[in-house]
Amino acid sequence: MAYDLVIVTVPVQQLDVLLPTLKASAAARILFMCNQFEPERLREQVGAARCDFGMPLVQASLEAHGKLHAVTGAAGQTTRLGQQCWMDLFNDAGLPAIFEPDMLLWLRCRAPPCVAFESWSVAAMRLGGGASWHESTTIAIGMQAGFTLIRAGGEPLYPAGKARLAASPRWMAAAVLWIVSRSPSFRSLLANGINGCRALADIKASAAHRCALPIEAAKIAAMKPAA
Repeated sequence: MAYDLVIVTVPVQQLDVLLPTLKASAAARILFMCNQFEPERLREQVGAARCDFGMPLVQASLEAHGKLHAVTGAAGQTTRLGQQCWMDLFNDAGLPAIFEPDMLLWLRCRAPPCVAFESWSVAAMRLGGGASWHESTTIAIGMQAGFTLIRAGGEPLYPAGKARLAASPRWMAAAVLWIVSRSPSFRSLLANGINGCRALADIKASAAHRCALPIEAAKIAAMKPAA
């Protein structure tokens, strides 16, 4: 069926199995809304002319009896979309969204801290209290290696907050991870993304090897939580 828009919200590790169907579909536009490090690959698969990207910033969790609890705009976060037309559509539907002019780079630069925060959440949940200082340091090193990979590809860190995070002393980044991992609600929410975290770490490590950055690849791989 020739839909006007297909919105793909599955996590990154589930995308490959869908790509043949999406490529063969008659959908006029396909909007990918999940964490990505190499969105260009998806654009090449389904066709650049009909491929768009966004990030749904919605906090959701399963409560008792499988009831879904979702909060939009939590902590001031707003869904980002790479096309003005989709921003208008989402806002009209009552889902607050803003336009992001450089959505692909925004997604790529979001991946290192995304993996970092999800990794320490998993570590904290396993310890039952918070990530250890050693784990926080390992994860902080991996996050900075991810930023190094982006810059090695000739791209700036975007937005400016990512550049400040990359330039901060390693101990400071580790301290932030260590402190925030003490929040039970925050770590339990992010720990649910373990499979996506592992997949993103693998994608980044593979990209580092292709860029002849084996040291960074090892640092990125070291932050991946165990299955």
